[in-house]
Amino acid sequence: PGNNTQSVHPAGVNLRDTEFIRDAYVAVYAVQPSTILHRSNGTTHYIAPEGEVLTTADYRVRTPDDDPIGPVQRTWEISQARIEQVTLQTDTGTQDTSAGHTTTLQYSGLNGNPTLTVQAEIVVEVEEIIRTCNEFNGSTRKCDSSWNVTVERHTDNVTVSSSRSVRVNDLSDATLERVEFDATPERDGAILLPQ
Repeated sequence: PGNNTQSVHPAGVNLRDTEFIRDAYVAVYAVQPSTILHRSNGTTHYIAPEGEVLTTADYRVRTPDDDPIGPVQRTWEISQARIEQVTLQTDTGTQDTSAGHTTTLQYSGLNGNPTLTVQAEIVVEVEEIIRTCNEFNGSTRKCDSSWNVTVERHTDNVTVSSSRSVRVNDLSDATLERVEFDATPERDGAILLPQ
């Protein structure tokens, strides 16, 4: 994961910004077991009826600049920042949930052409510390009385998502054909043809 100045993300992901959250995203970087079939008219991502979806998510936190000068002074502190929950959903509902920058989410019972959707909820809690002086000396830039300190708590959250269209490779009705190789006739091969 990155820090308050950098969100580590793959190229091409959609980044979201809110009041305090910057460059938030979630991405699917693997589905296993799976294979991608490349054809002249496009690609098809085949997955097993049961398996795992591997995700990565990150963000950074941006607070306003501190204002430490004058009779009203403001400083900002990040009290909490976390990826609250990562959820894997399909057309039939929620499959699995976890939390953290990287997750492994389980799925089962899939068929047809589902869409795998991963959502990550990011929550940030920020404290705005306000110091106020009723007798501020402008020439010395000091408070001639005591500072009144108040703390305002701000909560920010965002839900980011990423989807992947797949095709379930159901081999229960597949046919198997025996083939020979022209270059090595002493060897046999097999072709598995899903229905």
